[in-house]
Amino acid sequence: MPARSRPYRSGSGARVPWLLILALAAAAIGCESGPASSAGGVSGELVPVEDLTRDLVRAERRAAGDPDVAIRMGLAGPAGDRRLALIADAPARITWRRRLPERAAIVTAVWLESGAGAIARVGIADDRTYEVLARVELHEHGVRAWQPLVVDLGGYAGWQWSLFYRPGDTEWRLVFSVDASPGGTIAWGGVEIRKRP
Repeated sequence: MPARSRPYRSGSGARVPWLLILALAAAAIGCESGPASSAGGVSGELVPVEDLTRDLVRAERRAAGDPDVAIRMGLAGPAGDRRLALIADAPARITWRRRLPERAAIVTAVWLESGAGAIARVGIADDRTYEVLARVELHEHGVRAWQPLVVDLGGYAGWQWSLFYRPGDTEWRLVFSVDASPGGTIAWGGVEIRKRP
């Protein structure tokens, strides 16, 4: 019976250190920006790319009542810190479709405009999946100030270590939702897509 050749050899005849190669590949993947629910994966100055607040007319809006009444643009926030915002009566959902630039992030702030409380969520979806990226519970007896929110979108744009996953070619759905818990009106202040230079 002929001897079997050893399967993992380089041209020089030395055994290829496959575990080392896999470890290096995993480290390289770990260096790429991945999805995060806060500013943890985003550092440094962020350059504005697009103001979604001013593009409400092209967003898909869903609400329990008339979307034009339940989801609107206006001034909101505590006295002395009023901002142009997207105001939504719970339950409601706003969805924008976008191809994302590399090193992107969503930058916004949330505020409970009225009511006993609600839950604000930021999510992302394609044709197969939906993922919640950030979740903020707001209560009438909680913090009475804008709560800043930075969501890293780096894992959903540009080149990734995959043969099949091409996030740069995907038109993502950015989903901002307000859940009644128990019920209220939330303002999203200055919703922007920004990127690291």
